[in-house]
Amino acid sequence: MTERASGRAPTGERPSVAPIVLAGGESRRFGARWKATATFDGDPLVARVVAAVSAAADRQPVVAVGTEEKRAVVDPVVDGPVRYTTDASWCDGPLAGIAGALTPAVAADVLVCCGCDMPLVAPEAVAWLARGWPPATPTPSSRESTARSTRCTPPTTVRRWQPTPRTDPATTGFADCSSDSTPTSSLRATRRRRSRSRGRRRT
Repeated sequence: MTERASGRAPTGERPSVAPIVLAGGESRRFGARWKATATFDGDPLVARVVAAVSAAADRQPVVAVGTEEKRAVVDPVVDGPVRYTTDASWCDGPLAGIAGALTPAVAADVLVCCGCDMPLVAPEAVAWLARGWPPATPTPSSRESTARSTRCTPPTTVRRWQPTPRTDPATTGFADCSSDSTPTSSLRATRRRRSRSRGRRRT
């Protein structure tokens, strides 16, 4: 997740990037151990994510650990200088971690927020997201071309329902229906013809 934090970088300059890593979950679905310190390819998950986002950022990473108890678990496995924050008290879930990480405010053009359970995040992906902010402002000509390409064009002809001719004797008569007929009226006409045919055979 990316968010523009404070203003816009001057034109032509690389935007400043501040990474936030969410590591304050309770790991209730992960068993008896903390998910943040589980290993992937021999490295703790949270350490891999912090290293990846740090390589693409020019601000100190913020690791939202939820509580001081969780900080004591995460800190020994994280390399490099980071700033730890706890959850905000006025909300719950990941939002509490993000709100806590933004107190005090982070001074950067772009905030990049990742979960600690994203061990495959790459610095190139973080840099690509940062380059996309702020989004380019459409020019009047591009707005007009977009409007033309998305404008609905009414169909030139409208066809009524046409029954499909069949060789089954039970459905004979559908092929004779006109384009102005409806399926219900055509079926009734077929039934009347079949009824008259049975009456002639009885007599």
